[in-house]
Parts: sequence; structure tokens; C-alpha cells
Amino acid sequence: MANSIENAKQLLRELGSALKLDKLELDESNTARLVFDDVLTVDFEADPEAPFLHAYAVLGAMPSDPQVSAKLLEGLLAESLVMPGEMPARVVVDKSIGMILLTVPIPVASTEFEPFEQKIGALVNLTEDWMTRLQRGEFGNDKQSSGQEASTETPSHRTIAV
Repeated sequence: MANSIENAKQLLRELGSALKLDKLELDESNTARLVFDDVLTVDFEADPEAPFLHAYAVLGAMPSDPQVSAKLLEGLLAESLVMPGEMPARVVVDKSIGMILLTVPIPVASTEFEPFEQKIGALVNLTEDWMTRLQRGEFGNDKQSSGQEASTETPSHRTIAV
């Protein structure tokens, strides 16, 4: 699996180059971080024991009210059924920091850059969309159950500004 780490390093270097960054690489803990527009953060973790680079982004904070949290999570989990394309993302809660995360395992068996770049772009676009919708209170509210549908459109592709 050491090859997976090397592949992950290569893909991140190429992503950094494509984004015109001086350097994007895994640190000694096999992690890296990208911050887009000072608002959206994508973290990467390479597992030496698995052929995946795990990418995750913070969607927002968990509400302190248990009933509001439960409704929010129910809405997010229902929405995760309609993620665009082949996006194998999962919604998770990191209780240690009280945050809701969107995670995507990205296979790194090869160093084909285009599919990797597309998955990162899709994660960024989906995160941006869900962060906006979370701020508007669209997940887990009564709007969805009263007949108004939440947006399931795939956000249009945009140039990622770092």
C-alpha cells in the first residue's frame, strides 16, 4: 500500500500545480489542507493501509439543541441519497469538534489526474452548495415535507479560486 501514498502525493502535487500553488503535499502525518476563498476548507488524509485518499470538507457546526440536531441530520441523510453523479460522499459528524463533514474516499490506485481533479471539483461544488443551503436552513425543516422540494440540481462547474 506504500504505492498508494506515493500516488496520493503525485495527485496532490498535480492539483497544486493546476491551482498554481507553490506546493500542495502531504505532511509527515499524511495530511494536507486546501482553503478556498477563505471560506471552504478541504482536508486530505492518506491511509498507508488503504488505497484511498480521504477528502473531507466542513459543512457547518452541529446545533446545540438535540431536537434541531436530529432534524438537521435527518434532512442531510435524506439529501445524501441524491448526490450528483458517482459522488460516493458521506455525511458524518465529528463529535470531537462538533462539526458536520462531507467525506469522499478517492481511489489512488493510479495517478490519472483528470478523474481526481473532477472528484475534488465535485466535492468543492457540492460542499459550497450544501453550506449555502445549511445557512438558509433548508435541511430538516418543514419546507421539504410540505411539498417544496429541496434543490437536487448539480451546481454548475466553476473555476476554483484558492
